Amino acid sequence: MMRGCAFVAAMAVWSWGYSGMEEVPKKQIPITVAMQPRAGGYEQGKPILVTVNLTNGLPKSIGFPTYALKPNGWGGETVGLSLVDIYRNSVKNNLLLARPTAEPPYLVSGMGCEVVGPDKTLTIVTDLSQWKLRDGWLPGNYEITVRVDHIVVDSYTTVSTLSDPVRLTIR
Repeated sequence: MMRGCAFVAAMAVWSWGYSGMEEVPKKQIPITVAMQPRAGGYEQGKPILVTVNLTNGLPKSIGFPTYALKPNGWGGETVGLSLVDIYRNSVKNNLLLARPTAEPPYLVSGMGCEVVGPDKTLTIVTDLSQWKLRDGWLPGNYEITVRVDHIVVDSYTTVSTLSDPVRLTIR
């Protein structure tokens, strides 16, 4: 009996997932993330400032919980950002060791939530050198994917969204 139930369940999932669907949309939730490095690259040992744009394509506002939208000396802008893939010189071996830890001063009571209206973009500036890599941020050509986490869609839903891989150079 158990084998028959599993077969029926598998057939139901297969037919539900593929019946009448010609192509699965690339973006089911129109919230996008794009990272923009500085043109001309960066010097080793100096800040690696990049812009991360969170664009809301939904017909209603969304929220992004954070302490800050630009570097503030204690990592406040890094709370909702994750670097999920970091490759150097086309070697597909993720270099990430540790994300920064935000340590708010005693007088900061908690995070705020930046509201992003429909068809609006929120800009976050961060210093990638705050993330720890195996062997550090050595000279080379990097391919990096950033994720914006904990985007509030409504009272019951939060999402995380990945950027496309971005290339930057450290000299």
